[in-house]
Amino acid sequence: QPSSRAMYPTAGRKMTWKKGRPFRARKTKQEAEETKENILSAALDIIYKKGYARTTFVDIAKEIKLSKGAVYWHFKNKPDMFLALGRQMEDKIETTLHDVFYETQTLDDFKQMLFKMILLIAQDEQLRKYYSIVFYRMEWTDELLSMKKFFDQHDEYMVQWSVEILRQAQLEK
Repeated sequence: QPSSRAMYPTAGRKMTWKKGRPFRARKTKQEAEETKENILSAALDIIYKKGYARTTFVDIAKEIKLSKGAVYWHFKNKPDMFLALGRQMEDKIETTLHDVFYETQTLDDFKQMLFKMILLIAQDEQLRKYYSIVFYRMEWTDELLSMKKFFDQHDEYMVQWSVEILRQAQLEK
């Protein structure tokens, strides 16, 4: 049999032969993670354009030239995928502003943190789309209740944290 590398060049993935046909080895963890990121990015764009309710896994798969099954392999359903998208966006903000969050002690620190967060969202297209969807375009249906709880818990934490910073600032006056 001819060398599989010569006939079917792959980006470093090993190709083997099964039943006389080339058979591609499973994706590496890194490749699977990249596929998941691509799915989330495509989902964000499509949900932003069409709305959550009108977006399907087929739409997402077509956008990035995958099968619907490949999308289901990464996410069990649309709420699961949107929750992963939410966590990704929240992680993006926390990672970028980590030091600012945990060093905020005074009212001036708090103002700086809010300014940096607003600036980050203004400069990052994905964050702008995501927050536009969540705050202005989302249809909160029964299937999304677990996701809404996630957002509500996060919001409650941020409110409590903000109130504590403001109380400390008031005590310092």
